[in-house]
Amino acid sequence: MKLYAIKLQLDFYFVLLYDLYMNKCDVDYKQILNSAHLHATDERLFVVELLHRALKPQTSKEIFKKCKNLKIHETTLYRMLASFKESGLVKQIDFGGKLPYFELADMEHDHHHIVCTHCKKVSDFTGCDIDKVVKKALAQSKEFKTITNHSFELFGLCKKCA
Repeated sequence: MKLYAIKLQLDFYFVLLYDLYMNKCDVDYKQILNSAHLHATDERLFVVELLHRALKPQTSKEIFKKCKNLKIHETTLYRMLASFKESGLVKQIDFGGKLPYFELADMEHDHHHIVCTHCKKVSDFTGCDIDKVVKKALAQSKEFKTITNHSFELFGLCKKCA
């Protein structure tokens, strides 16, 4: 994996160096983009890696701030995120605010989010018994034949804010 150190922000760069030092950096971001039928440009590699390493979903504004050294235009970033979403590489999440959030799609786990309505802290959780929910929803709705996707976010107060 190539490091694009010149283009990375200092704090993000140190995380990369630490991961390399600890031999934790075994993700092939170019392969991830190629498997989504997307050309692996430096900018796309950076954004995919940023989303992979993020501890929580990111808004386009947060992503743009972290890309400032790439000299990427904001419109280009929006188009990139749209192409990531269209290819299934990224999920767009609505936490009820003005801006959508983005995270890498997790193909291995059916994970969702709990959001604190006061401080906006986000925690992941897995499992929602989607098959049971889909069966019940389709039985109740005469308008739909199939469910192709789902999103499930819970809102409440974290322990600090409660």
